Amino acid sequence: MVMLHLDQLSFNEIRGWLFDALHDRVPVPRLAPDEPPDVAILAQEHTLARATRRDLARACQDLVLEFTKHGEGGVSYVDALLRLAAGLELRPLAGPLAAMALRFSEFPMTALETRQAIALTLIDLKELQPLEFWRTLLKQDAQAFAGAALSGTLARSWQAGVALLPELPDDPMLGSVAYVILEQTLEDLPLEKRFTCLHEIQEVRRACPPALSAALNRLLHEFVPGERAPSRLREAIAESRFDSAREVLGKSMKSRLAA
Repeated sequence: MVMLHLDQLSFNEIRGWLFDALHDRVPVPRLAPDEPPDVAILAQEHTLARATRRDLARACQDLVLEFTKHGEGGVSYVDALLRLAAGLELRPLAGPLAAMALRFSEFPMTALETRQAIALTLIDLKELQPLEFWRTLLKQDAQAFAGAALSGTLARSWQAGVALLPELPDDPMLGSVAYVILEQTLEDLPLEKRFTCLHEIQEVRRACPPALSAALNRLLHEFVPGERAPSRLREAIAESRFDSAREVLGKSMKSRLAA
């Protein structure tokens, strides 16, 4: 209920309050003591008057734009600010944030964690960036931006995302991240398209660094249930025999349920 007082404030006062709230300098109603301020604000935002919600979103956008001009700000503050911007779906901020990302060399004071948060915010804002944008970030720091680059590239094109896999660093943590990203992407695909994509993963796996290849192998096994099904299903996938693949998948699932 603390945020209801915002309905009586001017835009400049709301902007000042938001700046302080994201720095944990003023109280924000929380469901738990360790809840981040941006999460608490988003949970209460719907209780505000429409004009106040508009001013809150404008204040958030204004603070993000200010940050993109000089790149200064504590890691926790900027992280909360960017998460709030994504939560409020402030998609016009994608342009300034992407432009800043391409000029990270001009912001030596900006922490690596903050740079990674910017890349992830661009994905959360659902504004597709050109494939060359993600390749540019990889050239800046492949270790730091590999996960975001894979996710952003896959959002633009499955084929481009798969083609990027052999270029990613050999890192077990990245392998786990890539596993999750690809798993979520595959689960959203129609069955026929999924089998085609699994075949493409199987083919590219050989060219990937060891840690990533191992993650891709686990991914293939996840989408091929049962102990005896993998080779038969892979044969069906390789030959694009989707009806056979469905049959193998169905029999395998029945045997698991019966067990």
